[in-house]
Amino acid sequence: MKKIILLACMLFLIFSCVSEPPPKKDKDKDKKDDKPVQTYPDEKEYVGGGKSTSLAEAMMLAKVSAVQKGVREIIGKSKEEANKSTLDEMLYNSKHINSYVEMIERTRKDKVGEEYVYEGRFLVKLKAVAGSLEAHGIIGDGEKEDDTDTEYTTEDDTDIDEDKDDEPVTDKEVYGEITKEEEKYIRKYIDKMTFLVYFSEETVEEDPYFIKGAITIANDYLISNGRTAIDLAQAEKLKEDNQLVYEEETGGSISIVQWIAQKLNADVYVEITGETQGKTEPGGKYYGTANVQTKAFQASTGELVGSVAYNQLDAKASFSKVSQKDARLKAIQGVVYSKVMPQIFKQINENMVDKIKKLGIRFEIIIQNPPNDRAMSKLWKKVERDIKSYDLIYQSADEVKYAVYFIGDIEDLKNVFYDATESMSELEEMYAVLVRGKTITFNSGL
Repeated sequence: MKKIILLACMLFLIFSCVSEPPPKKDKDKDKKDDKPVQTYPDEKEYVGGGKSTSLAEAMMLAKVSAVQKGVREIIGKSKEEANKSTLDEMLYNSKHINSYVEMIERTRKDKVGEEYVYEGRFLVKLKAVAGSLEAHGIIGDGEKEDDTDTEYTTEDDTDIDEDKDDEPVTDKEVYGEITKEEEKYIRKYIDKMTFLVYFSEETVEEDPYFIKGAITIANDYLISNGRTAIDLAQAEKLKEDNQLVYEEETGGSISIVQWIAQKLNADVYVEITGETQGKTEPGGKYYGTANVQTKAFQASTGELVGSVAYNQLDAKASFSKVSQKDARLKAIQGVVYSKVMPQIFKQINENMVDKIKKLGIRFEIIIQNPPNDRAMSKLWKKVERDIKSYDLIYQSADEVKYAVYFIGDIEDLKNVFYDATESMSELEEMYAVLVRGKTITFNSGL
């Protein structure tokens, strides 16, 4: 009997386990698991480009093209195209496009015919873009309609170098990269540079006759190498007639040679000093030697861009049958033409290219009747993306003067300011009063 009861209990347990219903499915949990996962980062870098007759509009279109790539990252190409009109109104044509994008680096700024071409790398704030898309009902819960070529992958992440802070800072990090077009412009600029060769301000007891002969032969060398040289007589006349003007304008803050170079629109000035010696031997034989020092400076900044010295030894003395004076003149001219100028010319070319790549070409911008500081700050925020840098020289109630470092000609720089002020109600009437050399004088129009 006990065995029968035990068997019955076992059978009851077996059937109860078999017939137990499956656990209830948590629909809410499954729904949560099925929710699309964000497949894009909060921010991502894109290349953008724009073209327009206005430089400012070309820049804006470059930003828009980068943001458009970000939108396609989030919702896919087909959905972006289907919502184009809405996106144009609420995002692409928005005056607040800068809220969604930041420039990393300009890669091209060019003018083709009547149109400006502007390209760069931009950081698009995808999280902010997605928020606007959701607010306008274009997406919900991070959905994406189709896959595109811009889909985010982990390969786009930048590897973190833990020792990066220990690495030396490179010129590229400090000065930024230049575009191919800017590099071409620099080469052309160097080839078209104007030179002033003049007496050194250093006191040397030497007959000016020999130094003038050295300056003349230095100019011959420059001209034979395709450069423009300012005539010594022109520089001498400017110095003679404007000594008081020089003192009033500069107060001696720059050398008179640099001031003359700036007034004559020279890009580089070269100072020459030296000494000559001569001797006479029986039979009408005359010999001369020369010891020459030269220094070259960038006219706009006064920076040294070349320095060469050469001392002619007796063993290489110049010979003349005319006179000792003629032998000394041949000596200094021979040293300058064959020994000094080739070296300093090479130094100038290399150093000027390097300095312009890093710093840009120095221009001066004068604004008459300047606006308040807030408007000026707004102006420079618009301008600084197209220039290398700028420094305040002086400021008064009537006038403000800046040194602006820029790669391009003076007309290009003038257009940068016109494009910047075009969208500023405070300065939309600003116009150029005078353009001379490397200086632009604007009137604010206020």
